Amino acid sequence: MKWLGDHPYILVFLAIAIVFLLWKIGIVTLSMLGATFEDGPSGQTMNVENFDLRFRCIVCATEVKLTRVADDEEDDFEGFAPPKHCREEMVLVVEAPETVS
Repeated sequence: MKWLGDHPYILVFLAIAIVFLLWKIGIVTLSMLGATFEDGPSGQTMNVENFDLRFRCIVCATEVKLTRVADDEEDDFEGFAPPKHCREEMVLVVEAPETVS
């Protein structure tokens, strides 16, 4: 390290700057991963928790319960596309009502 001469503190400063830069990139990346999206594609979402919309993948049987969908200025679900999993559309899970014997 002959090029440093009598000033080794330049190398220390450079190391601290690199560590700070990597730390800052890591913090920004982690905050982006934890971000929530309040608005859907159209800008508004509709709460559908009361409808018990559950979908199951026909390939791997993964089940998903929808709690919010994009609000397209419609009160019905006409034109609503089910979510996809394993590159296939999921099917709506409809369970028979329990009967008391």
